[in-house]
Amino acid sequence: MGWHVWKKGYNLVFNPNAKVYHLIHDQTLSRNIKETKKEILRWIEHNLLFYRLYGLEQNLSKMHRITWLIFSLLVDIKKIRADKEIQRIIQMKSRLHSELIGLKWLLSRKLGGCYSPLIDLKNFV
Repeated sequence: MGWHVWKKGYNLVFNPNAKVYHLIHDQTLSRNIKETKKEILRWIEHNLLFYRLYGLEQNLSKMHRITWLIFSLLVDIKKIRADKEIQRIIQMKSRLHSELIGLKWLLSRKLGGCYSPLIDLKNFV
């Protein structure tokens, strides 16, 4: 929502202490998620933001996205091996799923198709 407000020309104030809670059975969309499927879905939706904005924002770079993907996967692998951070496995799986969905979405737009990422996201619910 903040991105849309900023694009309309309004000034934004960042408040790092602001919190928004979307309570569903003692869970929020940002923390305390107890179900693995919901956690994967949250990360996939988070990572799909690039693809959602790609046609709208001219300064988004595919090469930067690829570089970020490789770097983040290497960090995940290192954290999993060295620190046994099992939560990183969920993030890594989510990142790979979101990239596949995002690539389908980009190709569909480029070829004039009507693919919607909601089709694949429903598989995770």
